[in-house]
Formats: sequence, structure tokens, C-alpha cells
Amino acid sequence: MSAIIALVFPLTLIAAAVSDFKRLEIPNGLSVVLLMGFLVYSFASGIGLDRIGANLALGLAVLLVGAVLFRFGLLGGGDIKLLAAAAPWVGWSELPSFLLWVALWGGVLAAAILIVRRLKGGRAVSGPQWWQRLCSSDYGVPYGVSICAGGLTVWIDVLNPVGVGYSFP
Repeated sequence: MSAIIALVFPLTLIAAAVSDFKRLEIPNGLSVVLLMGFLVYSFASGIGLDRIGANLALGLAVLLVGAVLFRFGLLGGGDIKLLAAAAPWVGWSELPSFLLWVALWGGVLAAAILIVRRLKGGRAVSGPQWWQRLCSSDYGVPYGVSICAGGLTVWIDVLNPVGVGYSFP
């Protein structure tokens, strides 16, 4: 049963990435689902309250650091809330790896968007609204895509005892 509940992590990250890519917005509800999924998964897996508390504290720490990054315009609010909700799944020992992968995928995404914007050369772009936004230099980077990619990259590590505490048989 807990293996099925564990799917909350990748599926919610994918939903957030799609939303951010298409609308440049990550609904708060997805971060809530991710956090509640962590709690349900933890209890279903028999993870101790001490580990649950430590991982929730990690989420709070990520949220506080993220608030500073938001204040300086380095990350969007939805990105920070998604990172904070993903952090308890990842755990303290996997957080550096997760953040490194998020940053690496973010660099790839930013480079791809810059190339697309450069190729369009300031010309108007036709197509769906999400494509027009993506091609416009007036909009930022849908960083939820990078958060999703980073989360999926470390997902198997997240499910072992180093992360939230589950290991596949």
C-alpha cells in the first residue's frame, strides 16, 4: 500500500511542472497534496515520529530560506512552496543531491528557453498562449519543471531509508 502512496511524490511534481510550464503558476493545492502525501506515506510505512518531525522541520527550513530568495526575486512563491513540500520526502541527507539536480536541470531549462528566445529574435510568436509566454522575454522561467526533474532524478534515493524511509523489497 505504501508503494502506491509513494506515487504521490512523482505524480504531484509532474502536475506542478505541467501547470508551471503552461501557466507559469504552481497551484498551492499541489504543494498541500505533496505535503499531506508525505504524512500519509510516512504513517503507512511505519516511519517513526522522530524522522517525520525531522523531515517536516527540513521542509520548514527550506521554506524560510526560500522566503529570502523570494524577497530578492530569485525564485517564485510557487517554486518555493513546491520545494518546501518536496523537502520532507527527500530528507536531510538527500537534500544536497536534490537541490544540485534541481539547479542543473534549471540551467538546462534556462539555456533552452534563452535559445528559443534568441532564435525568435524579438518577432511576435503565434501559437498557444503558453508558447507565446515561453518565447517572451517579459516572463520568467517555469522553474517547477526543474524541481520536477530534480525530484524524479532522485526519486529512487528518496524511497530508500536515507529519504523518508522506505526501501523496495
